[in-house]
Amino acid sequence: PHDWSDDSAWLGRCTPPDRWRSTNHLCGPGYWVWLIPLASGAHSVGIVCDAATHPLDGMNRFDKTLAWLHKHQPRLAQALDGAEPMDFAFFRNFSYGCAQVFSPQRWALTGEAGLFLDPFYSPGSEFIAISYAYIAELITKDRAGDPVDAHVGVYESLYFSFYESTMAMYRGQYD
Repeated sequence: PHDWSDDSAWLGRCTPPDRWRSTNHLCGPGYWVWLIPLASGAHSVGIVCDAATHPLDGMNRFDKTLAWLHKHQPRLAQALDGAEPMDFAFFRNFSYGCAQVFSPQRWALTGEAGLFLDPFYSPGSEFIAISYAYIAELITKDRAGDPVDAHVGVYESLYFSFYESTMAMYRGQYD
């Protein structure tokens, strides 16, 4: 990171030897780029953007993504020049909802199998924790022989309400 900036205050914050292990976000108008170090030693690099500002057909292949990075994040693009991707994926509409996440028939969806909001705002862990709490409560009631049907509906309504109100805060925020 020391060759990415001459900002002494920023460089001072990057001096701990393990700082590179942190997830970093590079932000610009209408987009952000994540840099996530992986246990393998590789890094996950991803772009999330407002398609109205950054047309998605300009980054739907690795060569196009690299060209986009050269324009918007040239230091990162230079670091990636000559690198072969281990994997490349392209997703539209990455945030999604679900019709049902809890069932009286003893199944539930949580994590990315259930509801997923915007990765930049990182509510994923909170939503997983909330769903786990509801699922644990449903299992506890079921094991005690208590009917869970009414609880399933209440927990699901609360969970979906939280999802919708949180999503409403994120819409239109990329600029």
